[in-house]
Amino acid sequence: MARDNFQQAISELQAKILFMGGLVESLIKKVMICLEKQDLKLVEEIVSGEAEVDKLDSEITEKAIKLIALQQPMASDLRGIITSIRISSDLERMADQALNIAEVVIHIGNEPLMKPLELIPLMATKTQLMVKDSLDAFVNKNTILAKSVIDRDDEIDHLFVSLWDELIEIIENKPHQANQAINLIFVGRYLERIADHATNISEETIYLVKGTLVAHKDPASF
Repeated sequence: MARDNFQQAISELQAKILFMGGLVESLIKKVMICLEKQDLKLVEEIVSGEAEVDKLDSEITEKAIKLIALQQPMASDLRGIITSIRISSDLERMADQALNIAEVVIHIGNEPLMKPLELIPLMATKTQLMVKDSLDAFVNKNTILAKSVIDRDDEIDHLFVSLWDELIEIIENKPHQANQAINLIFVGRYLERIADHATNISEETIYLVKGTLVAHKDPASF
């Protein structure tokens, strides 16, 4: 494969990742509408979208492995290919978490929500922005934006702790609402995990640009 064709293949790999990322963002938005409006009809769209994300993940991994096997790329190109595989995996796991939230909606069914949702939509909005920014950072090789996503992960963690405390209090004081409260705790946990995967993508972007592995390091150090 000529160098120009190789670079074209890399570009196609990244374009597929961005398309996959767009699907994941859409899934997160849909599943929150599904929860807030208790719209069980949307669940089928989420199941279908998650399956499409799985298919894209397999295609990206297969294409990336072929590029490595056939081209024996230089270090910088190899980083780009490895990063693509890892980011694809993170996006696939985000889709899994969206599907998990859809399953919670099924469990709650038509049972009226115990109270207006506040912390969960806030977590979802902030998490969606982290996902978007992590992908923008990747495509533009913007390490400053990537670092800002990493910094925001703590905010999601703190919101989840607040949600946990609020719902545990309901479980303790209103046992008849315990089942729904537990399901909503799961929603918060799934959103927190999506934010973790957005953080992973941002760490991979820093690795791609700088060749520095930043996972588990103090963000101030890179």
